Amino acid sequence: MFKLSLKFFLFLFIFASTQLVLADETEALMKQMERDRIELEKATQDAQEKLLNLADPTSSDSTTQKTIVFNIDEILAPYRSESPETTKEHLRKKLDGKPIVSTPKFIDFLDDLMRDEQALQKAANIINDKKKLAAFFVFNLLLFFIGFIFKKLHRAKNLESGAMMRMVRFFWRLSFMSAIRVGVIIYFFGANLSPTWDIVKKNFF
Repeated sequence: MFKLSLKFFLFLFIFASTQLVLADETEALMKQMERDRIELEKATQDAQEKLLNLADPTSSDSTTQKTIVFNIDEILAPYRSESPETTKEHLRKKLDGKPIVSTPKFIDFLDDLMRDEQALQKAANIINDKKKLAAFFVFNLLLFFIGFIFKKLHRAKNLESGAMMRMVRFFWRLSFMSAIRVGVIIYFFGANLSPTWDIVKKNFF
């Protein structure tokens, strides 16, 4: 279970780091498209607006995910048209000097992710399912309270326990709560994140 927790935390770190790198990379691609493909400028700007509107819970934007997927593929089309050697070299230069994300394994992972035709598309579907997102939020809120209760119970026991027992209980609680969180994420978004997880396993495990 502890090994599962480590994999889960690694996956969350990789996923969060990827979002930052992808945002930076997409911005660079859009600038290149403005120079070399002026006719796609408006489509790129529209894609940005739609993505931002969908991320905004107060937005009434009704654009379908099919349109969003098309725009994502369109933005990444210049990247995917290049050879893996060329794009990986571009990523290495862009990420040079940044810890972890500039490592060969992460470069390979990021390149595979941006070339995959399903991973980013299915992940983008998550923001469209408002009911599932709301239920996911409620479950995480419940988990927070459960974790809080466990912490209180263990704190009372820790007052009567030695350092080793306190450490064992801490890791048990951490592993237990992490396993539940992994289960909740898989239950709600397993199908959406499965292609991304396959790429993670291919490059890191």
